[in-house]
Amino acid sequence: MSRVELKPGMFSWVDLITPHYEKQTDFYTALFGWTAVDAPMPEGRRYRTFALGDDVVAGIGEAPPGSIPEGVPPMWTSYILVEDIAATAGRATELGGTVLMPPSAVGEEGHMALIQDPTGAVVALWQAGRGSGATLFNEPGTLSWNELVTKKPLEARAFYDGLLGWGWEEAELERIGTYHMCMVDGRPNGGICNPPQVPDEVPSYWDVYFGTDDVDATVERALELGGKVLVPPMTVSVGRWAAIQDPGGTVFSLFKPAEEGEG
Repeated sequence: MSRVELKPGMFSWVDLITPHYEKQTDFYTALFGWTAVDAPMPEGRRYRTFALGDDVVAGIGEAPPGSIPEGVPPMWTSYILVEDIAATAGRATELGGTVLMPPSAVGEEGHMALIQDPTGAVVALWQAGRGSGATLFNEPGTLSWNELVTKKPLEARAFYDGLLGWGWEEAELERIGTYHMCMVDGRPNGGICNPPQVPDEVPSYWDVYFGTDDVDATVERALELGGKVLVPPMTVSVGRWAAIQDPGGTVFSLFKPAEEGEG
């Protein structure tokens, strides 16, 4: 089981704020075997954490009326753990980003802020209080990767380097080209890429990958539950993956790493 010691600069949590709260809760609990646990939130907002056994792995919240424009699909939000959220949010502005939601307390769990990088992608910052984030990663049904898809990878890399001090490794990957892998404490933490297959009109976004022990079977299950296949299962150098759209319109990826000796 992959229990990661979360450190500043690492992705620590993902959640989905959506007007399709019940429908998408039903989809993900059925797809991954998650249990939805109601969590109290300020102002009576509904929020649930998703648990896999005894571990919390993700969250879902009900979007306030009118907060998501008509026709815009809700998206998974990736959270990055930081030590000083006020200072980091301020630095984001200095580096050309935009603070969409200033740092605010989430009960006793911690403080969050929402920022948009100069390429247009949205990501959350999290300063831990009682909670740092998920307690299990890189297993079937848990967060396994966070990937920024953008037409401006070098601009994005410069922003996150200045904001978080990530280290970098580069690789040339089939179907993708140059892949910029961000490193924290010597550990792969996420990536930035510009896949040529993505149309120019698609805005920059952080994609969320969930692990599975069988990509093809999980895709079939997603179809049964009302999802759509955007990219059918394919084998790449690091494993097997697919891209799915859930019944609420939210996009995510599935991933199974290559076995040792494969690829």
